[in-house]
Amino acid sequence: MGYLLSIIIFQTLFTLMLILVTKDKHNEVFEKLLTMLLLLMSVHFSIKLIFLFTKPSYFTLPSSFSLVYGPVVYLLIMSLIKRPKKRTIILHFLPFIGMSIAYVFALLQLNSFPLKSGLLLPFYNKMVILDFISISSYSLINLYILYNNKTEIDSLKFNLLKFISLTFLGMIFMPLIFLMLEVFGMHIDNRLVYIFTLAIVVGIAIYKVKAKGVKLELVTQTKQQDKTQKYNSSTLSDVDLDTYQSKLETYFEQKKPYLNPELTLQHLALKSDIPKHHLTQVLNTRFHKNFYQYVNEFRVNEVIKNMPLKRHDALVDIAYQCGFNSKSTFNSYFKKITGLTPSEFKKQHEFTA
Repeated sequence: MGYLLSIIIFQTLFTLMLILVTKDKHNEVFEKLLTMLLLLMSVHFSIKLIFLFTKPSYFTLPSSFSLVYGPVVYLLIMSLIKRPKKRTIILHFLPFIGMSIAYVFALLQLNSFPLKSGLLLPFYNKMVILDFISISSYSLINLYILYNNKTEIDSLKFNLLKFISLTFLGMIFMPLIFLMLEVFGMHIDNRLVYIFTLAIVVGIAIYKVKAKGVKLELVTQTKQQDKTQKYNSSTLSDVDLDTYQSKLETYFEQKKPYLNPELTLQHLALKSDIPKHHLTQVLNTRFHKNFYQYVNEFRVNEVIKNMPLKRHDALVDIAYQCGFNSKSTFNSYFKKITGLTPSEFKKQHEFTA
């Protein structure tokens, strides 16, 4: 159990760092609430881990944290639709605050008056039903709000919040399934529901990685659009662009300059007899690529042509013969262009002896 709790805490702290490093200023409230959720989880399971090794009797005592997860996810959803009033937010957190006070009193009684713990603890343990009511109710409400406002929420955030809500539902109903299995003599430790928490934390980490990827893609597209708009004011006519485009395509087809691993934009401009700034304009406006994308696409196609002819050669050797000077660059561009790694492509097309 200690290993599972340690993994959850480590993953939670890692995801917290990921959020801080990739902070999105355009979704500041959403990011802060995600951070709050992860902080609460890290505190919750750190307390559990400490009690597991120091005071095992405290470990089994239900804490108040289960009453805060539902409200935080609810606020995450509402932050994407409309900002709730402060009074409303406080109301959502009142059960957590009340249970936290009771939790502290229960711990104090266990520590200071263990013989009198029978006075408060039976009543306190019955309050566990509030965990079930809170998480199940909030999860269902959150899913309802999500689907009613699906068109207003970014798809990545929608999928994350749906996953979190469904996982919390699973966390609540799984112990009931375990109880039913015990009727048939199958005993499963209820504490395995902590795996659901780990799944939520991993889900948030995956969301952040995907969100960062989308953001980078949008930035790239914006830069490309900016370049195109910049060239709109160029004095170079469409006829000139057509001429340069044809000259570039002919030069690449006949001379295969991409086979030279030391090829540069300056060198290509000199050899193709196209001014460097005009060459850049042709690549961006006619091919929608930069110099490296354009050249490496030819190199990838050359590798594919050579695969059946050089079946016994290592793929990286073929790549070097086709102009690549780095294995990582070759693998990266090959997968970007074909959707497969070089070895997967070779196997799929059966380029074997």
